[in-house]
Amino acid sequence: ASVGLRLDVFLAEKGLPFSRSQLCRRIEAGEVLVDGVVEKPSLRLRSGQKIVFTPPPPQECGDRPEAIPLDIVYEDRHLIVVNKPAGMVVHPAPGHEHGTLVNALLHHCGSLPMPPAYRPDVDAKSATGESGDGDDDDQPMATLSIGGERRPGIVHRLDQDTSGLLVCAKDEPTLVGLQQQIQSRTMSRRYVALVEGVLPERGTFDTKY
Repeated sequence: ASVGLRLDVFLAEKGLPFSRSQLCRRIEAGEVLVDGVVEKPSLRLRSGQKIVFTPPPPQECGDRPEAIPLDIVYEDRHLIVVNKPAGMVVHPAPGHEHGTLVNALLHHCGSLPMPPAYRPDVDAKSATGESGDGDDDDQPMATLSIGGERRPGIVHRLDQDTSGLLVCAKDEPTLVGLQQQIQSRTMSRRYVALVEGVLPERGTFDTKY
């Protein structure tokens, strides 16, 4: 069924966490070998060819890991839910280069992972149940790999002075899935505010003072 397909189209149909345009760039960068040779994304596949796609390890982002205590509500191989305290900035920015949630997550989640690849020999063993890895829940915690960089995938945001739960993805497929849930409103978010005094039935609250 793959005979005659373009190389980039073939890889795009393998469920890898890369868009077709990203795969084109990776093919042109020499990360995809067809029978051991670097080819163009437009190559039409023939029967019996062996394709191996091995992306390089994620690059370090410019943010520095920092040993900041985290209130972790839930964590598995794919995501982590953190109770962010008031006063903590989520992303490093001018004036807040350190002490952010991203700095803390970079330290907590450990070393660089290998990104998803396409290797037919490994995939075949997995499909026939020969890998012997057991259930997904038994696997060790995954480390960060988002967009080719070692960084957390922040799914939504909270202001510096707002406390609450933040969901952070550890890998690209999880990030995309959680973002889609928010956009389709199948994931709900609730906010609680404590106020003092007699309030009108309708109005606008301005917290800037």
